[in-house]
Amino acid sequence: MKSLVNFLIYLILIGISADSVAQSTRDSESYREVGKLDVGINVTSIISSFSGNGSFLEPSDLPLFLRISQPNSAIRIGLGIESARNEFFDVISLTDRQSTEFNIYNKLGIEKTLQVQQRWEVYLGIDLIGRFLYSKVTSIGSGVDVDLTKQTIGFGLSPFTGVRYALKPRLYLSTEANLTYLYNVTSNKQRSGGQISPFTPDRSSEAQDFFLHPPLSLYLNYTIN
Repeated sequence: MKSLVNFLIYLILIGISADSVAQSTRDSESYREVGKLDVGINVTSIISSFSGNGSFLEPSDLPLFLRISQPNSAIRIGLGIESARNEFFDVISLTDRQSTEFNIYNKLGIEKTLQVQQRWEVYLGIDLIGRFLYSKVTSIGSGVDVDLTKQTIGFGLSPFTGVRYALKPRLYLSTEANLTYLYNVTSNKQRSGGQISPFTPDRSSEAQDFFLHPPLSLYLNYTIN
């Protein structure tokens, strides 16, 4: 709770100082070139994959961001998709198992840019978040095929604040902290031989995720004119 309060105070202070900072720097020329579209890639996730730690997909730091930019603002779109399929033999139940997973996250938001120095910029804004998580496990070999499926649909909000540094007029680095809230509806189903199992009825549950993410991911962004 203390970290949440500190983060909200941080956002408020940045918002209050926005006009004064912009006023003091609006006459200085920005080093970064503003174009119609910015493409950002999460290099932290890529480096993690190459180092053997595996890639990750979190609602706080998506792999890809697109920004439709204006001089002091932008509409941003975030996208993250991952899928996996595995087959293995379960020596305990003596069945072949096939597992499938598919996860997708989307973000749609707006941000306001505050020029601090020629190469440095501070920005803040808010995202709408949507996610869809799906997993299915099929057991084959016990006489009747059994399918276990789990599906989660979530949506929420994520205020954020970040900083970027221009390496070249069209190339810059960025990182951000965000506060994420997600409301999730999860359903679990079991099918035996294509029919609903009378012993394990379908179940649904609701949950809420609420977490604060520090600026741990680094994005490499390129401006397209």
